[in-house]
Amino acid sequence: MYVLLLILSMLNISIAEESGPNSKIRLGICGGFSPQCLITTAQVDIAGDQFGISLGLFPTVSVVPRYYLPLPKSDQDKWKPYIYGGVGFFPAIDGGLDCYLGFVCLPRKGVGIGTDIMLFKSKQIILQPTVGVGQMQNTILFDSTLTSASLSILYQFDS
Repeated sequence: MYVLLLILSMLNISIAEESGPNSKIRLGICGGFSPQCLITTAQVDIAGDQFGISLGLFPTVSVVPRYYLPLPKSDQDKWKPYIYGGVGFFPAIDGGLDCYLGFVCLPRKGVGIGTDIMLFKSKQIILQPTVGVGQMQNTILFDSTLTSASLSILYQFDS
């Protein structure tokens, strides 16, 4: 799992090179239990042709890069499947500074698959379901592997 996270993080560097007219900025909300969500989370999303990244804002602080799987261009107009790997922290639960210093934080990291589903003719409303495997750690209490799933609803701004 750590190798896939590392590879996806390295691949995500090309987002800066790719941020041209094809990159889209999205804002929305995510629900579920995954690296990017804890029940419900505000989400900022940047999507390019090959790579994307989701940033969780509150209560989860997360970074989840993804790689879009190659599909024929006609299919990418409706949906874009991807693999992801990332990590999220829950500072709202753990109560602040301790979480950021890594003492009693409950980080959630994981890998999985998902897809962007473009709705309506405008394709500005995006559904983003994901499933995967995640690991929750606490150096003091426990370390466990869990199934993860989430659903995001995003509004895509025109470029």
